[in-house]
Amino acid sequence: MLNDNVKARVMDYNGEYHKKVTDAKPLNSQEYFFAEAYCELGR
Repeated sequence: MLNDNVKARVMDYNGEYHKKVTDAKPLNSQEYFFAEAYCELGR
């Protein structure tokens, strides 16, 4: 999921990773997919 901005990192020109800075609402893709799978179990 490309919208994940909670654990997102960006690689700079030196190959070092830094936390992605954004104003968007926090979205953790792992939590999102877990919740989706959990909801599917209840159907």
